Amino acid sequence: DDTKAREWYDKAIDLFNLIGTRYELAVCRYLAAASGLYNKSERTAMLYMAREYFEAEEVAPYIAKVEAQLSQQPPSPAKVDRSSDGCPTIITVNEEMKKLLDLAEHVAQSEMTVFLTGETGTGKDLLARYIHFCSGRKGEFVTVNAAAIPNPMIEAELFGHTKGAFTSADKDRKGLIEQADKGTFYLNEIADATPEFQAKLLEVLETRQVRRLGANTSRKVNFRLIAATNHDLKARMHDGHFRVDLYHRLNEIPLTLPPLSARTKDIPLLVEYFLTDGGSKPNGDGDALERLSAALRLQDFPGNIRELQARVGHLAMVSRGNMDRMIELAQQSESERDRLLHVLESCDWNRTRAARMLGVNEATIRRHIIKYDLAQPAID
Repeated sequence: DDTKAREWYDKAIDLFNLIGTRYELAVCRYLAAASGLYNKSERTAMLYMAREYFEAEEVAPYIAKVEAQLSQQPPSPAKVDRSSDGCPTIITVNEEMKKLLDLAEHVAQSEMTVFLTGETGTGKDLLARYIHFCSGRKGEFVTVNAAAIPNPMIEAELFGHTKGAFTSADKDRKGLIEQADKGTFYLNEIADATPEFQAKLLEVLETRQVRRLGANTSRKVNFRLIAATNHDLKARMHDGHFRVDLYHRLNEIPLTLPPLSARTKDIPLLVEYFLTDGGSKPNGDGDALERLSAALRLQDFPGNIRELQARVGHLAMVSRGNMDRMIELAQQSESERDRLLHVLESCDWNRTRAARMLGVNEATIRRHIIKYDLAQPAID
């Protein structure tokens, strides 16, 4: 029957995705979309993902087949107005990023789970908000760090509670998943989720229901899940630290963001945006911005766009907005102290993330913070 056939397509897609056979995966997505077993938004999503591979590999026969299927689909939503209020700002002239944004726009209206991967600082949070914007969902965009919720608090945080469910529960409270009803539930750092968190999340994905602590009945929730990580989730899964069944639930629409090193043509645009957004209008001669960008393009940014933004902000602050001075500083080799400072700034002084970005252990970061007498700015 149709239900069984769809299950077999889903299993085949999961298998080809898991073992990394991209051609077979693209063909399977095309066949699944052409089968008529999926709804319009799911078919469109799978066809666009299949077309992305066939075009990259120039598989002409299948490009034609995908285009024929797409021509039979109802009209796609109008092109997203990226200048409209509320639309996240994503700046790029990079062809890979343009294709990624186009794919994101077309899969946004499906109910399928989006799984974002990419190095730290590549813009996963921003792309998640962009997908929510393109989805047309009227509910909230709820962000959760999977690593930040301790095990004893998982049920109360995710599902909420009723008044009197425990000592301090003085009123009914929605959980984070219920807050995302008719909206998007964005789950960051999913690779660091505890086994208990993974089990609770899988249960909700299977039932689409939550039950508040202390309640006798469950509530249906209609949310779109977007998960993200900068770790190799397949490796975590093979090591037994991540559930295989949850991985398959998350990996329905995988999108990988390229590192800044693959987007060097975007650096001048990003630098100009960061300066303007930070209140520093580029001054100096006509090519000052170009010279500043050229100096920055010669540097490594393991923290990617987030680190570039922190670097530009640091240069603007130290030079007091003088472009000539910024260029001079950017052309100099960074001291170990300055590099550590702007990496810490780029990750909001999270020592663990700073250690990952610099390829050292956390103890080294803490030792150098003391060595260079660095202090996190006070928050008003």
